[in-house]
Amino acid sequence: MQTVQHFIGALLLISAAWEHLHSGPGHGSVLPYFELAAGALLILSVVFEKLRKRHAKHGVAWVELAGAVMMFVEAVARTRERHHLSFLILQFVPPVFLVLFGVLELRTLTDRYFRADDDSLRARLRLVHRRRVEWKRIESFAIDGKTLRMKLAGGGRRNISLRDVKEREALSEWLRAQFAARGIAER
Repeated sequence: MQTVQHFIGALLLISAAWEHLHSGPGHGSVLPYFELAAGALLILSVVFEKLRKRHAKHGVAWVELAGAVMMFVEAVARTRERHHLSFLILQFVPPVFLVLFGVLELRTLTDRYFRADDDSLRARLRLVHRRRVEWKRIESFAIDGKTLRMKLAGGGRRNISLRDVKEREALSEWLRAQFAARGIAER
């Protein structure tokens, strides 16, 4: 349903641009061309997003970026009207945030990792969630479903969610090998 909404929004934007282009000489601006480009970009972004989800492991949030372009076009259109300066500035805030969301999604997708070195196991599966556990503190571990559970020395526990990992089986085997190499038993 979201895909249909994006297509309808793109078609409305393109039809509005078409009207502006054919309304006569009064519309001498480049705004209709930006509307056309934003509508086409939104349609292409939906197609790229669908293909990315099927084939690629990493990508950009194309729909968010196309939405940002459309919002920039609308903000530029508002500058032609008579408004207070603060209102005009506020029109550009949402598209800036959409661009940031698109970039942050790319960064989140590309910066995910599990790393093992001589001292610790480190994981980053989300933008702000980083985990680091020293090998010497881990007494045992278990991988059950979508969670890595570690029992720590002194009775503590540390859990790392694996629900966002696409190749969970391969990661589970790698983790078992890392723990076995350091003599840490699976419970």
